[in-house]
Amino acid sequence: MENSLPDIIGFLVDHLGKVLTSEIAGVSPQTVDRWRTGTQRPAIAVERRMRETYAIFVKLSVKDASATIRAWFMGMNPQLDDVSPVEALRQDEFRDVAAAADAFLMGG
Repeated sequence: MENSLPDIIGFLVDHLGKVLTSEIAGVSPQTVDRWRTGTQRPAIAVERRMRETYAIFVKLSVKDASATIRAWFMGMNPQLDDVSPVEALRQDEFRDVAAAADAFLMGG
């Protein structure tokens, strides 16, 4: 069963923090709060960005703790031409970030 968008936003805020979640979405932290409560919905493209971010986080959580994954999202990544996954996700580079996550899982 698919998670609701407010659930996904809540998960991301709980594990990445509101500021980092808002950075990925390209909106203010207050907008993230409205999405989390369900009083507002993001544009379709931003909803996809949130769902892709969630999927990548869940994939990484098989191997690492939330704090490590959060650091991975913020760090410069050689698989992403030395930009962070946060920046790449904000640019909707989902496949590249998923590939970088796979490389991270394999120890690269």
